[in-house]
Amino acid sequence: IEAGKPFIFTAEVAVRPEVELGKYLGVQVTKIDTTAPTVSINIKGTTLEDNVYQSATLKVTMTDDQSGVDTADGNHTFTLKKNDEDISSNVNWTLAEDGKAEWTSDEIAEKGTYTLTVFGRDKAENENQATITFTVDATAPGVVMEMRTGEGESQKVTPLDNNTSVTTNQKYAQFAVTMTDDNLASENNQSIILKKNE
Repeated sequence: IEAGKPFIFTAEVAVRPEVELGKYLGVQVTKIDTTAPTVSINIKGTTLEDNVYQSATLKVTMTDDQSGVDTADGNHTFTLKKNDEDISSNVNWTLAEDGKAEWTSDEIAEKGTYTLTVFGRDKAENENQATITFTVDATAPGVVMEMRTGEGESQKVTPLDNNTSVTTNQKYAQFAVTMTDDNLASENNQSIILKKNE
């Protein structure tokens, strides 16, 4: 380099390659489901008393607002016991045709006390269960009616049938009614009608 003379500097500069930007897809977040599914049991049938039915058809519904309910076998069980004996294999369950997690049982008409336990699992492996106890009794109660006349050793007991007409020449008569049943309803569900012919 000499004083007063032009200084020429030559350099090679790398050219940055062109970059093609892709389409922005945003951030995808997977929601974690830690909530157990809802399991409910309903009974359809003619009610005699609280939890006592002439016959019963059971409906089980499972719902889950997050991951959904898996209706495949192994993700739910129905355990039905009659008088503490497991009879689950004797009852068929039908899944709803629209694909909802709803199952309906066969009609249960045999007398006894039943306990149904339902287990369910959603698609996130959360589990829940529900239990219900009910009684089926389609057998009419036993009714024994008697008319008692006289006193002491001379007292006469006359068995009566339903709607029976009786005549006595005694001064008074006593009527006795006995009802027997394992599931006899409250006193408001019985009536005794006695008519005197004019």
